[in-house]
Amino acid sequence: HYDLFIPYRSERKGAFPDICFLLDSSASMADDVESKISLQTIGMAKKLIKSRFYFGKGRQSWSDKSKYHHVLLGFNGALKWLQSQGIAPYIRYNVITFSRRTLTSGWREYSELDKCKEIAYRPQFDTTLIDYDVIEKQLLRREPFVLIILSDGEIFNWDNTTKPYSPYRLRELIRSVKPVRGLFQQIVQNNMVSHIQISEGDFKPRISQHTCQDLASWGAEIYRINDINRLESLMIRITQKTMSSYL
Repeated sequence: HYDLFIPYRSERKGAFPDICFLLDSSASMADDVESKISLQTIGMAKKLIKSRFYFGKGRQSWSDKSKYHHVLLGFNGALKWLQSQGIAPYIRYNVITFSRRTLTSGWREYSELDKCKEIAYRPQFDTTLIDYDVIEKQLLRREPFVLIILSDGEIFNWDNTTKPYSPYRLRELIRSVKPVRGLFQQIVQNNMVSHIQISEGDFKPRISQHTCQDLASWGAEIYRINDINRLESLMIRITQKTMSSYL
């Protein structure tokens, strides 16, 4: 893969909406897709270990067969499409990842894309929570923007009905975490939102169905994907679809 270099222009065209990627970086996103994480043979385990590589301050690892690896391919593919269309210098970017903590790059200019990539390449691979305060600060009270959400399902603090599905050892922690359902209703109704639901490996289908139904009822576009190898092209296609009317 080669990055396309487009000189940064400080003036903003103003016609294109900004874009935010809200990415699930919970433990299940590190799952190896081919083995479904059940490494049934020593040979399979050795093969996985050989393909692992490290990024970020936390030195979290993931394989090139993992769901998160394909998320990063899609993220970079969307950026390259924006560059190829000449849109990239004119918009701001935000990358938000959620797991035990919710991390954000903040809204960044094209010249600061490395700040967004730093967050994308620093997954936590822990439980699945979304911090209400972070999302409120970053995504409310803004001009309409494009939001691409990607998850494999189990957002435990979506509302009070989803909290009991969390692991028993985390129940006490999650009980006090503020639900985000009402917040996302406001975001979806005021912006161009697409939600990609990775069905593969989704071990809390009731939560994912509940989340998708809510988002769809508020106007979000829902994309369910079973073949993780299609994720990169899907993320590019969604970016193209949302931006094409501004070209």
